Amino acid sequence: MQDIERLCKRIIIIDQGGIVFDGSLENLTKQYVKNKRIQVILADKEKVDCKTASVYGKVIECDDGKLIVEVPREGVAEATSRMIADYEVLDLEISEMDIEEIITDIFAKHKRKRKT
Repeated sequence: MQDIERLCKRIIIIDQGGIVFDGSLENLTKQYVKNKRIQVILADKEKVDCKTASVYGKVIECDDGKLIVEVPREGVAEATSRMIADYEVLDLEISEMDIEEIITDIFAKHKRKRKT
C-alpha cells in the first residue's frame, strides 16, 4: 500500500460495483479520517500515568514510557502542547491513519450501510 501513497495521484474505491470514492489520496484522508495519532517517547519511562492519559485523547497504547493517543485533527496542537508541558518528551510523532486502515474502515462502513 505504500506504493499507492507514493505513486498514485488519483484513487478510485469501488464496492459492490459502485464508486465509493474518486479523488486524490489527500482528499480521501480529509474526507474519511477525522483523527490523527500522536506518539510520544518519554524520558522517564515510569512517569506516564496510563489511567489519566485520556486527558490528551483516546489512548491507543500506554506503557514503558511510550504513549500513543488519537485526537481530532483540530485538537492536535493543543494535545501536543499539553504533553510537552506535562512530560519530558524525547521523541514525538504525529501521523495519519495508514491507507490500509482507511480503506478497511471505508469498506466496513459501506457493509454496515448495505445491511440497514
